[in-house]
Amino acid sequence: MRGKLRHLPPLRTFVSVAGRALQARYLLRQGKPRWLKPILDRLPGIAYDTNVQRRVVLDTNVMVAALRSRRGASYQLLSLLGEGRFEIAVSVPLVLEYEDALARDLEGPYSRQDIEDLLDFLCQVAHRQRIFFLWRPCLPDPKDDMVLELAVAARCEAIVTHNARDFVGTERLGIRIDTPGSFLRILKEPS
Repeated sequence: MRGKLRHLPPLRTFVSVAGRALQARYLLRQGKPRWLKPILDRLPGIAYDTNVQRRVVLDTNVMVAALRSRRGASYQLLSLLGEGRFEIAVSVPLVLEYEDALARDLEGPYSRQDIEDLLDFLCQVAHRQRIFFLWRPCLPDPKDDMVLELAVAARCEAIVTHNARDFVGTERLGIRIDTPGSFLRILKEPS
């Protein structure tokens, strides 16, 4: 069984390194030990003193795609979380949908604990948004309406999804629809 899973991303390593970096960044922001700075400088890809410029919502299909293959743009976006280049927004219903979809679609490759660790990490680095006003029905699928409501409430600039046709008409609310590849290109453009 182990030989078949070599192509999958090492979730435990990713989550534990990112979690330690987040804890260290928190201590630095609190003016705690300055000896953490040299340690953080050695961690690859961890930015600890930047302001987040962009906020987006990741649709569930992006999360599933990210965990199915580490070659795609979805995995690259997931790898960039916590660096300060962009921030994701989550709500309680969206995290529950992530949990349901990941547990259902990735039943064999990942254990329940792996998925819970990933969701814990996402909740740590994400902007947690409460939703008080519902825009429903705006889209044909109620789960897509939930994603749109979160994007509007959290003042996100875009929804990142593989199914752009499911979000037709969101421009009228000021929300752009991007694929993971197009959002990565936007992130690479100089500000």
